[in-house]
Amino acid sequence: MTFKSPITEMKTNYIATGGKEQTLQTQLDQLERKYERVYLSAYDSVTRKLYVDSIQRSRLVKVFNVANDAFMNIYVSFGKKHIDSYLGLDIIYRNRNSIPKDSVVLLYKALPAFLKNTGNAVALKVFISENLVKKGDHFKDFQVLDIQGKPFKLSALKDKYIYLTFGSLGCGPCRMENKEISKNYDSLSKNVALVNFSLDVNKVEWEAAAKADGIIWYNVSDMAGMSGKIKTLYGVQAMPTSFLIDKNGIIVEKFDGYSPDNFKEVERIVSNPHVL
Repeated sequence: MTFKSPITEMKTNYIATGGKEQTLQTQLDQLERKYERVYLSAYDSVTRKLYVDSIQRSRLVKVFNVANDAFMNIYVSFGKKHIDSYLGLDIIYRNRNSIPKDSVVLLYKALPAFLKNTGNAVALKVFISENLVKKGDHFKDFQVLDIQGKPFKLSALKDKYIYLTFGSLGCGPCRMENKEISKNYDSLSKNVALVNFSLDVNKVEWEAAAKADGIIWYNVSDMAGMSGKIKTLYGVQAMPTSFLIDKNGIIVEKFDGYSPDNFKEVERIVSNPHVL
């Protein structure tokens, strides 16, 4: 493989060559690049407040959304067209929740034999063949190991609400959530059992994140990464994805992404369990 790029705006200016999968990635990059440049420019202008008034800011946000939607449509369409590749399979698995399930079934059936035993394919089969948890369902139990290597079973937690969150070292919002929990651990842990489910596959990185973020609550993993069965059964696509489970084991709320308001909602529900 070869990689060439100017230092300036490397993400949208690099040229990479290699085997079949890299050739497909290059084709995808070429299709997406003009939209990527637009939404990155709009995002930069909004985050750096390079606008003169609220009207201009709204226009930038609209530009970002339109370009990002076009980018994602190209991305998913490319995955469908090239489902016979590792890249195509990865795209479909990552975007499985946004594709009609009957279409996902057909795409899975179209996979060549050499892809059927990969982690993403196995997880995709779980997605199409098993009932995924949703708000209002009883949680799906699982047994894994905690960060010290000791067995952990979700159903062993009793007499408290459970806040179960899926995240990883490389996920900025996940790390922000960890630090928010750490800061408010004493008050949160009185009525809620806190469980961090790491999607990292590198134990050293998992331990580093736990130390840096001050995680002293339950910290577990199946070490199966982004295509693990448990993650798939819980319908985790964005990170962090979190679930509030009541004392009867019912999922009463699901949070996609991180916001400090998540914990205000947790406290509201825990304090008023009959008012959801």
